[in-house]
Amino acid sequence: MAVKCHFTKILLPMAKAQVFTGTITNAILTVEEDDGVTMISYKVSSTSSANGSVTGNAMLGNIAPTAVTLTVGDGGTIFAPANGFISGLILNAPVGCVINLIALR
Repeated sequence: MAVKCHFTKILLPMAKAQVFTGTITNAILTVEEDDGVTMISYKVSSTSSANGSVTGNAMLGNIAPTAVTLTVGDGGTIFAPANGFISGLILNAPVGCVINLIALR
């Protein structure tokens, strides 16, 4: 027996994402929930005198967060959970370190 299905197309309003692109050096970027960031991608492009770092704020079991060192070529992408925002992320680019950023809000 063949089953026929009928689907109705419902158009929902599309949310617009704003794209941020930038570079930090000799700076600390702190991303909090009220910044409205849903995704951030970072990559270290140069380190002449100091490495960068990335630090979160969430506990994992009984382990407290610590800074992770970033050297040339290191990078990553962090996504917020569905319908959420990134909170408590710190990117540190000391003098001589350049970190490229792309983020969605």
